Amino acid sequence: MDNKYRIEKVLGQGGMARVYLATQEPLGRQVAVKVLTHVSPDPNVRDIDEKRFFREASLASKLTHPNTVIIHDYGTLGGDKGLFLVMEYLDGTSLAGLLGRVGYLRWDAAYPILKQIAGSLEEAHGKGLIHRDLKPLNIMVSQKVGAPVFAKVLDFGLAKPMKESADEQVTVKGTIVGSPIYMSPEQIFDEDVDHRSDIYSLGVLAFEMLTGRPPFILEKEGHVRELLKQHLTGSVPKMRDINPNVDVPAEVELTIRRCLAKKSRDRFASVQALLESLRGIKQNETSGSGYETADFTHHHLRPSPAAPHVDTIAENSVALSTTRVGAEDNVAQPEASPATWTTQRTLLVLAAVLALVLGLTVFLSSDKDNPSQGVALDQPSPTESTSNQQASAPTPTEPPSEPAPSVDTAPSPTPIVAKKTVVKSQPAIVEQAVRVMFTSEPAGAQVFRDDARITDKVTPFVEELKQGEVAGSYTFTKRGFLPAKEVVPASFDGDEVSLRAKLQRIRKVRKRNPSSNPLRRRER
Repeated sequence: MDNKYRIEKVLGQGGMARVYLATQEPLGRQVAVKVLTHVSPDPNVRDIDEKRFFREASLASKLTHPNTVIIHDYGTLGGDKGLFLVMEYLDGTSLAGLLGRVGYLRWDAAYPILKQIAGSLEEAHGKGLIHRDLKPLNIMVSQKVGAPVFAKVLDFGLAKPMKESADEQVTVKGTIVGSPIYMSPEQIFDEDVDHRSDIYSLGVLAFEMLTGRPPFILEKEGHVRELLKQHLTGSVPKMRDINPNVDVPAEVELTIRRCLAKKSRDRFASVQALLESLRGIKQNETSGSGYETADFTHHHLRPSPAAPHVDTIAENSVALSTTRVGAEDNVAQPEASPATWTTQRTLLVLAAVLALVLGLTVFLSSDKDNPSQGVALDQPSPTESTSNQQASAPTPTEPPSEPAPSVDTAPSPTPIVAKKTVVKSQPAIVEQAVRVMFTSEPAGAQVFRDDARITDKVTPFVEELKQGEVAGSYTFTKRGFLPAKEVVPASFDGDEVSLRAKLQRIRKVRKRNPSSNPLRRRER
């Protein structure tokens, strides 16, 4: 390398390459040097390796996004020893290393990382390049104390122009290029891929960040065919089925599932559309529910159930963690002092005495209000019986009193008491709730039904409606776009309904300037 770089140590090793930490002379700048060694003595294979390597360097050097690794230099080593690529040295850890320590990330911590990765891909796609090997090992995460987290996309070694001539194709037909866990279905079929293949890989990456594992994994060692089959035909599991501790908004999961659609036409049309969807979700969230940029330096970690508990991460003087201290954190309460216990006991005794006095008062008052309680209905009360006997009993010296005049003592009619009819209450019929998922392309549309807006949220969002209220016509509106209608039929199956509208931009009709008409100018 013309004695321009002094090798310090080995940073990592891949299938065909080894990465070193080096110092660039005479600048004294630390750089990462990637050396590609020839793995085959076949000249044709070596030629393919060299073409792929130089293509990586030339394509990556065109990218200037702050979240894309910077390429400083590239060339060949003397004596047919291989090729080299000089990149900026990043002080931090890979996203794979971070997830290996903390298990999974909260949505508030994952959002800024996903946004930065998508920004890097957006620039690459705008210049006609696709990555084709997006995975946690190719994402570097770094953060200085007090600064927001920063992510960089590495290794465009599999980057490929979306349109290339036949003589520029250096990938051998019939060979699968990429990482099987993060590979799109069209990449597995070795079809012509476009930017939507990277969107699929980004969806796999986001799923792993939020749950702790990819949606499809290698069940048994060596069974790569079964893994690829899951990408082609398997259904994406729900996040809570993978990790019950996941706390992700339903709109986020809906967005990721759309990235993981089997057909590329069913995914987001661009990374920009995906970014708009993620921004819309953050705008719909209530204030104080998360951070625009994640801060990993002062928070506890939230490991997955299978991962060991870790409180801090320190790697190359970079402290990393994934959650924020908030309502969900378990904070130990301080023990009460002896004086506090004495006060609490006194209050409890006073409350018990007060309750006893109140109960006796109610009991005595109930006896006074119901004097005839416990007395037979066909006999007079004890006080009335005693007074009548004293008034009617004759004394020995007095003559018997004259009999009272006869009074008609016909028995009074028996009162008729209506019987109470006991009606058995029927159990209330609870109408089943249906989760309706509203999405639009582009995102940020309002949804109306019968000229009434369903919610203050904008797409994408999830709303729970009663089963009888789901069927009907829904109108999606967005400024600058024509309204779009989607209909839910009266007969639908399941407890989830997905509505997606594709909005068309309003075309502005340009008015012609009359003075620009040559015929009118001649008439003048």
